[in-house]
Amino acid sequence: MLRIQTVLFGQELAQLWRLLRGLDAAVGKILDAGLVGQVEWALGDSSAGPLFGASEAQSMLAAASGEGLSNITYEFFGANLGSSGGQNRLADGHASDLLLVLNPDTYPSPTALSELVKALDKSQAGIIEARQIPLEHPREYDPITGETGWASGFCMLVRRKLFDDLGGFDSEHFLLHCDDVDFSWRVRKAGYKIMHAPYATVFHDKRPRPDDAWPVPDAELYHAALGRLMLATRWDRPDIVEETIALIESGGSEVQCCALDEFRSRVKAGRIPDVEPDSAAVAEFIHGEYAPHRF
Repeated sequence: MLRIQTVLFGQELAQLWRLLRGLDAAVGKILDAGLVGQVEWALGDSSAGPLFGASEAQSMLAAASGEGLSNITYEFFGANLGSSGGQNRLADGHASDLLLVLNPDTYPSPTALSELVKALDKSQAGIIEARQIPLEHPREYDPITGETGWASGFCMLVRRKLFDDLGGFDSEHFLLHCDDVDFSWRVRKAGYKIMHAPYATVFHDKRPRPDDAWPVPDAELYHAALGRLMLATRWDRPDIVEETIALIESGGSEVQCCALDEFRSRVKAGRIPDVEPDSAAVAEFIHGEYAPHRF
């Protein structure tokens, strides 16, 4: 069974209906190819208030065509669990062979799911990452094997047993950002590879402004800064911790300074990750990024 999991943060319902149309076609293709026997879609809601009525998920299931999605479930969390905590909550107690972590602001191509599962079947990878379009992630990957340093949580296929063995995402230390990097590095440390599947194309609705500036919300600035400090702490890079603190102190935004204050508060309270032993072969901190970039 393939279980698709999507965590919501106040999305418009029209966006989810659009995603349903994309999933409907992709699920039909993967079932017709006999790559999986069953597909279900779990929606978890971290919004301030419930986005759905009691029967909305079943209305979506009824609108799906043919014998595609076997079930669509919806759970309102009543709290902002972040992407990491939301994914963990959705996975807890549900049996499946494969987990697909999928953002709500996406639209998979009809063959995306099939390409992801085929790539996993023919490799020893623990995670297969989709190709993000129209703005590709610049992270480097091997053009022959697809091997890469980490996988983006916008759309990643994970072996379910491996997800459980590693305890899922670290929601205690990574709420919204760097949770996918940390999880990927733990997967690699466990002896598995991370693969990029260039033919598994998924539209990710991230749009630059007309002035070519990339729009970065305050929440992203905050959690990217805090996540980097937590990541460098866990993966035994005190030099990166010091470098990041210096950069924020010398020219960081007010939001980033708040993230630094939170980090220092957590250090004082002992709420930081334990250092991963023998992490040098896994963790990469390169020019402010977490892997070599192609461009």
